[in-house]
Amino acid sequence: MKSRTFLQNTYQNYFNDTNGGANLLNSLRNIPEQPLEILALAIKSLPSNGRVFFFGNGGSFDNARFFALTLQKAGVKAFVPGIEGGYSDIAVQKGYAEIYRQSLKFSSLQAEDIAVGISGSGNSENVNLALEYAQQQGAKTFCFGGRDGGKMAQICGDENSIIVPNDCMEAIEDLHLACSLLLSALLGGKSNLSALKENLATKTALFLDKNIETSLPHLAQSIMKTVDEGSRLFVIGHTTGANHFRADMMRGATAKVPIRGINAPELFSVNSFQATANDDGVDYTLVRGLLKHTPTDNDFCLLFSLPKAEKITDLCENELRSLDHSFMKVGCFDASENAIDISGFMDIEFDFGISILGHSTSVAINSWLNKLWDVQPIEINLPMEFQGRKKLNKQEILDLEKRLKAENVLKEDRILSFCYGKTFSIKIPAGSKIERFFY
Repeated sequence: MKSRTFLQNTYQNYFNDTNGGANLLNSLRNIPEQPLEILALAIKSLPSNGRVFFFGNGGSFDNARFFALTLQKAGVKAFVPGIEGGYSDIAVQKGYAEIYRQSLKFSSLQAEDIAVGISGSGNSENVNLALEYAQQQGAKTFCFGGRDGGKMAQICGDENSIIVPNDCMEAIEDLHLACSLLLSALLGGKSNLSALKENLATKTALFLDKNIETSLPHLAQSIMKTVDEGSRLFVIGHTTGANHFRADMMRGATAKVPIRGINAPELFSVNSFQATANDDGVDYTLVRGLLKHTPTDNDFCLLFSLPKAEKITDLCENELRSLDHSFMKVGCFDASENAIDISGFMDIEFDFGISILGHSTSVAINSWLNKLWDVQPIEINLPMEFQGRKKLNKQEILDLEKRLKAENVLKEDRILSFCYGKTFSIKIPAGSKIERFFY
């Protein structure tokens, strides 16, 4: 199939520098070392009451949680400030830009603490306000960014800014996760960062070689089939990486294309996880959520079967087999159209492999959909009330589209999409049964 070849090439481009790809492998080898070493020294020098706070948005929020958990295992008092349920309250009452500044206040940030912002662009207002607040309290500030570092790097300064060498947001998030592993190694007494980076790159290249011919294109095609059929993708796993994979499919994989996108339900909330674990046992936390959604023959399931969670996922696998539902497994398996091999990351961190899997798949799907829908960026003079906006509502898009067609800026056989503050001209594929979607 043409799409299979296209998807294989897109995966290759994500890892290498062919056709202007993200070149993740080269970027892994070139993660800046000195600011990581400075951060490690600052953490080692923390007084007994000192803490480290990590914060970011979306994928960077998941990475912040991973940073905190990784450092906790190394004996560091590391946290994400505030509580997840409190962010929405702060956003409604004080504005979204305040969620981390207020959370640092609630956490009683002190001069003995360290605040670490994470942002791919470096221009997330809530992250930068929190960093400025931390500096006002006398705390040390560091940041993880990409591209040119944005305003965030200016706030923290060159020595305290770990800016990974990449412009692709998905790759930037993978590189930040790699940084967390390098930081943990430094805190554990290892010092040869060049060798550690090369090891990460080697294992990542091996992951690509094992999976590129069979499992990766089959995964992307199976997920895209749920878009075509209006069915669902079930991401079955308990780790931060599995949640991040699900979120990537829900948003980034179908960005710019005005369709409903990938429907990937949450199988549990923090509340339901705790209730089920307390009442029935941890083993039932995923299968309960899966079956409550009643999977159908058209749905596709991705099962993260990882060490120490076998009982949790075996229950789900048994149910899927009894229902004769389509699924793929991710774990220590030989790569095939039924399994994705991430065994090479066993001695590093499975969530790093899951992150790479999710981001490369998101980029592959998005590239194919952008090709299929002939997505073309267009430069227009936005009305004053739309300037600075990242999203427009349905009526605003339709009104703007009508105006652009009247001005011959947009052809009659094309439609308008507005995504991340940019406008795109799109042609609906011939014979497509997918309904247009605005949100």
